[in-house]
Amino acid sequence: MTRQADRYAKLDALADYKKVYLPLLITFLVLSTYGLVMLFSASLAVSYAREGGATALFLKQAGISGFGLVVALFVALVIPIRVFNRPIIRYLVYAVVTVLLLAVPFVGTTVNGARRWIFFGSVSIQPSELAKLAAIFFLATYFSERRKKHRLKRVHKVKPRWQ
Repeated sequence: MTRQADRYAKLDALADYKKVYLPLLITFLVLSTYGLVMLFSASLAVSYAREGGATALFLKQAGISGFGLVVALFVALVIPIRVFNRPIIRYLVYAVVTVLLLAVPFVGTTVNGARRWIFFGSVSIQPSELAKLAAIFFLATYFSERRKKHRLKRVHKVKPRWQ
C-alpha cells in the first residue's frame, strides 16, 4: 500500500469509527449564530466608533467561534474518549484550574475595575471560565462512575428465587 492510500485508509477508518453527534453540533451552530446576530445588533454603533467598521467586533467573534468549533471537532474526532477517563487527566485538569484561580489575585490584570484576567503574551484568559468547564468535566466523570458503581450494586443484590 502506498503512503497516500495508507493515509486515506486511516482517514476512512476514523470517519467510520467516530461520528459527530449531530444534535450537539446543530445546537452549537444555532446558539453560535444566534449569539453572533445578537452581538452584531448590540455592538454595531460601538464597533463603528471604536474599530472604524460596523462589522469589526462581529468578525472577530465569528473567527473565535470558528476556532472553537475546529478545536471541539478535533477533540471529538481525534482524541479517544478513554483518554479523558484516566484519573491522571482529571487530576491534571483540576490542578491547572485551581492554580490559575489561585494565581489571579497575584498575577491577574485589572480590566474594567475587576481583577479577573491573566495574560499570557497576547492571549488573555479568565480562569473562572476554565473552572466552569472543569466543573462540567468533573460532574460528567462523577456521574459516569456513580452509574457504573450503582449498576454493580444492583447486580449483586439479585439472588435466585430458591435462596
